[in-house]
Amino acid sequence: MSSFASLPPPGCIKTVKEICNERVPKTAKVIGRLIERDIKLEKGVLSSRDKRHSLTINTRLIEPFQAKINCLYQVIGEVDVSRDQQEVIMTVRTAMEDF
Repeated sequence: MSSFASLPPPGCIKTVKEICNERVPKTAKVIGRLIERDIKLEKGVLSSRDKRHSLTINTRLIEPFQAKINCLYQVIGEVDVSRDQQEVIMTVRTAMEDF
C-alpha cells in the first residue's frame, strides 16, 4: 500500500470570491489579505482583492500563527460550509506570507 494514501488531497487554486460563491466543501489553496485575527478563537478573515468577499479561516492546526494584519497569505486547507449554507470556513493546514 502506498504511503501517499494517508495524505490529504492537493488543494485546487481558488480565489476568496470563488470559495465564497461555490459553497462546495473541498481542499483548496487560496491567496487573500488578512483583515482580522482573533487569537483566542484561533480564527482570522481573509479578504478578496476587491475587498467585496471575505473568508473565515480556522487556524487551530497551525498555531501559533504569527499573523500580520493587512499582509497577503497563501493558505491551504479544507473548506467547509455550515449546515444552513450561510458561512464558509476554511480549516487551514498550512499558511505562508505571500510577498
